[in-house]
Amino acid sequence: MSWQDLVNGNGELAASGAARINGRISYLATVDKNGRSRVHPVTPIVGEGRLLLFMEPTSPKGFDIRRNGRYALHCGVENNEGGEGEFFVRGQGRLLTDPESRAQAVQLASYKPHDRYILFELGVDEATFTQYGDHGPQRQRWQAPGVRSLLGHLLPPLPASEAAQANLAQAQTNFATDPTLDNTIWLGRRLAYVGQLAEAIQVYSDGLKRFPQSHQLYRHRGHRYISTRQFALAVADFERAAVLATGQPVEVEPDGIPNRLNQPTSNGHFNIWYHLGLAYYLTGQLERAAAAYKVCMTYSDNPDSVCATSDWLYMTLRELGRHDEAAVLLEPIHEGMELVESQSYHRRLLMYKGVLSPSDLLDSEGADDIDVATQGYGVGNYYRYTGEPDKANAIFRRVLQTSNWSAFGYIAAEVALR
Repeated sequence: MSWQDLVNGNGELAASGAARINGRISYLATVDKNGRSRVHPVTPIVGEGRLLLFMEPTSPKGFDIRRNGRYALHCGVENNEGGEGEFFVRGQGRLLTDPESRAQAVQLASYKPHDRYILFELGVDEATFTQYGDHGPQRQRWQAPGVRSLLGHLLPPLPASEAAQANLAQAQTNFATDPTLDNTIWLGRRLAYVGQLAEAIQVYSDGLKRFPQSHQLYRHRGHRYISTRQFALAVADFERAAVLATGQPVEVEPDGIPNRLNQPTSNGHFNIWYHLGLAYYLTGQLERAAAAYKVCMTYSDNPDSVCATSDWLYMTLRELGRHDEAAVLLEPIHEGMELVESQSYHRRLLMYKGVLSPSDLLDSEGADDIDVATQGYGVGNYYRYTGEPDKANAIFRRVLQTSNWSAFGYIAAEVALR
């Protein structure tokens, strides 16, 4: 989101903020490569719907923004009473190299920038303006729509392929023609696959008004509550799904994004217990997570699902200090397992077993962002288990540099760094 989005969303707040920071000394906070914060005086430029910043090419803050993008900016305060009010904004910054942006920034600046300076645009995820008076602080706040990470910044839109958009259009047509339970589920799934997570959650919620006993709707809504970092709601949905699914037949769950063999590897009961275990794990309810994964193992009926369940159960048991029990899980895991899609989990388990090294996982060729997030989270935990927390946190931060923030390894890395 840009400064223009703030103007469009709350013009009064944007005007107040511009008056406090444009061409005036403000304080920029960034995060270094070790996760430590630092603060720098800067002179922001506001104009033409943009928030811009020149700085020296050797500036540490420039390296910070180029590495992870995260920043916070606070205006200088006039006096002990708060003066004209205080303005705070945070978001993601990016380096600008195009001549047009530089010419625009030079024209807007209240000073003459040196030719050696580099230029950044600061995106706006959140802005707050606070005025102090006799009746206490009065605040205006604007927040960009979208999903926020557990570390507080707005996550970028997920990419959507043409095929995913076409599948969504077909699902919308099917639902409009006949809003059955199955068509409701697929509409929600197709919305999620193009990054419309809030809309998917709403479809499932509306569906539950028509099909209140559907464990499938609770299962899929719970999944998207995890994606949007609403873990308590996810726990509640999966617990309800588990109750409703009791005594129901075990049925293969079709894949919305088919694997290379177009061969589903999970069933509905597996997915309920697998995701319930994950929701417990992410909320620190480790005993419950272990119990859920043990139930999930009874529905893990192929090598892919066995590897996926074993991996999360292994990590849960290690967190609980039940190391011997965790080691037993690794005994049936071997290199020759025939897998369709759970290679990342399989490689993590082989690393825990000592067959592979951490470098084998992170340096593997052809890995996509989901693989890096999944394997990276496992490597980070490996370093935690071996008493190297600094290495672990560095790996977790590397995971957060990938683009697929809905991957479970990415979300778990956020939890680890929070």
